[in-house]
Amino acid sequence: MTLPPEGVSPATDPVTRAGALIFAAQFARLRACDDGVRGGDDADAVHDMRVAARRMRSAFRLLGAHYPPEALKGVLKPLRDLARALGAMRDLDVMLAHADAYAARLPEARRGLFTPLTDEWRRARAEAHQGAIAYLNSDRHARWEEAFEQFTVRAGDYPSPRVCDVVPALIWQHYDAVRRYETTIAGAPPVESLHALRIECKRLRYALEFFAPVLGAPSARLIAQMTAMQDHLGRMNDADVRARQIAAFISAHTQAGATPDARTLKAVTTYLHGAQRQIAALQKSAARPYARLVTPAFRAGLARAVARL
Repeated sequence: MTLPPEGVSPATDPVTRAGALIFAAQFARLRACDDGVRGGDDADAVHDMRVAARRMRSAFRLLGAHYPPEALKGVLKPLRDLARALGAMRDLDVMLAHADAYAARLPEARRGLFTPLTDEWRRARAEAHQGAIAYLNSDRHARWEEAFEQFTVRAGDYPSPRVCDVVPALIWQHYDAVRRYETTIAGAPPVESLHALRIECKRLRYALEFFAPVLGAPSARLIAQMTAMQDHLGRMNDADVRARQIAAFISAHTQAGATPDARTLKAVTTYLHGAQRQIAALQKSAARPYARLVTPAFRAGLARAVARL
């Protein structure tokens, strides 16, 4: 899938004009995924549409204060609901891809033991797809698309400070939110803390990516290091979601009145233990990629990038 490029805005432009380009680029990327999502079998389209929706929400969080409240009416809450509808599909796509790869490595005689779990997840994925289609076909979504398109047309016309007046402080604020975890990252921090760190890393990375054309070459290495941290925490999140869903399957099949297949439950329980071990390993090793984000070299690179504004 070929997606539209990001917008570019000079550092001396009003930040609302830069925002208009960012919003328009992400809106185009989101709409480019529509056919793939509706088709139901394109996991990449689901992922890309969800990422575009999340980037749009991050851009609003970053720049929304520079737009009058009436300009934002009808464009924020539906975007959140769309991201949630896509999130259910994306989680199941990731879970099924991992489970299928895991089953493929098992001896052929044991692969069938996994079928009840993957069949249940495939049914849930089909239901999530139908829910997403219903949302995409809804009048609410159609009104949102129209409202958002009108917003992007007008967004650059609102008076505001320049990019160079606003963005440096925003980037440092996001970096400060990431660095606050420096005292808690050692050892094996709670999964909840690492989930929160993942969100802060995502917000800083998106801020850097939005303004990479004006931050210049120094931003590329920073973004790569942020991506490495986010990927590490993303793998932990995927394992955590998978573990919770496996545990729910086991619970449902061992409750009173159920007649579980003992071999299937044993196989699935082994799979659960593997997910739990992966979570523990990623918790313990999270400090390594994080350490690169709090070095003097990283801060110097961030300062060089910001100094270009």
